[in-house]
Amino acid sequence: MKDLDSLVSFLIEIEELKKTDRYSTCPAVADSSAEHSWKLAFMAGIFANEIPGINKTHVIEMCLVHDLAEYVTGDVDAYLIYTGRITKERKHKMELRVMEEFKKRVQIGERIYELWNEFEEQKTPESQYSRALDKIEVLLHMIHAGVKHDSSPGYTTTYADSAVKKVPGLMPLLKNIKERLKKEYQKAGIEWKEEYEAFP
Repeated sequence: MKDLDSLVSFLIEIEELKKTDRYSTCPAVADSSAEHSWKLAFMAGIFANEIPGINKTHVIEMCLVHDLAEYVTGDVDAYLIYTGRITKERKHKMELRVMEEFKKRVQIGERIYELWNEFEEQKTPESQYSRALDKIEVLLHMIHAGVKHDSSPGYTTTYADSAVKKVPGLMPLLKNIKERLKKEYQKAGIEWKEEYEAFP
């Protein structure tokens, strides 16, 4: 492998992803971007055989790099976009700058950029599958952390719906998770409405 020294330097550099916190609007349930990416890649490998035509190796690679820019940009909490405090366009531009810089200076940067861009464009079955699981992972994390309160339950409970609609094979998974989430809401005294269970 050529330029091994610079590759090792990059691998040391991206250790910072382990320190990049998610859920700035709800720090009580925070995890790191690296933890999220690991869980997403694990899930992608598990369910790939259930979805016809999905390339397992490709989606695992995509999941592992989809948030890599965040060790530079920080995580942009999806709730900040939902409430209009940050736009999707701004988030994309921030990450694009980082990925373009990777492409120029890192030996494997071209591949990282290609995978990230595919995830962002959402034009391939693999990218849509990865995005759907990306959304589902958030719900799993919430269930594990325990729901204590939710100021926007309509947003939270339907967070994965539109992404999963593009990958119908994941509907049973989402249904199972929503049944569990419903129990968490009921334990916390949060009203669970019928529309939270409906798929688009």
